[in-house]
Amino acid sequence: MNGNGNDVISLINGAYLVKDVFGYWPAFHDAEINSICIRRAMVRGESILEILISIHHWGQDNPNYNGTEKDCVIDFMFKNVLQGGVNIHSIPDVGWIDEISFEENDGGGINVNFRPLSGFDIAFSCEFVEVIGIRRASD
Repeated sequence: MNGNGNDVISLINGAYLVKDVFGYWPAFHDAEINSICIRRAMVRGESILEILISIHHWGQDNPNYNGTEKDCVIDFMFKNVLQGGVNIHSIPDVGWIDEISFEENDGGGINVNFRPLSGFDIAFSCEFVEVIGIRRASD
């Protein structure tokens, strides 16, 4: 699911932070990937994979966009990444997103797909998604 659906919002802890700023849940069309951090973390004695992705979004996918929307960086944390991949062969100067989709999978996890316009091609499954921060892009 992507777009404004409440199904997406229910899958993402802290999704209300994005909805409160923009007034809707974005598809993140034409958003820019600013950074990706992949790391191992210890949780309850187990080593898990976490991915932190920061994206720059300014509301340009809002049907009522008039150029005066919020200009923000949104930090997503994906925990216990189980499978997937990042295609690093398609990284030009900028990683532009067509959309981000979040779908619940049969195992109770979440399938995440950063569909690219250019740059990073990222798709994976994880146990947990959280918006850990949203801030003005100029900060």
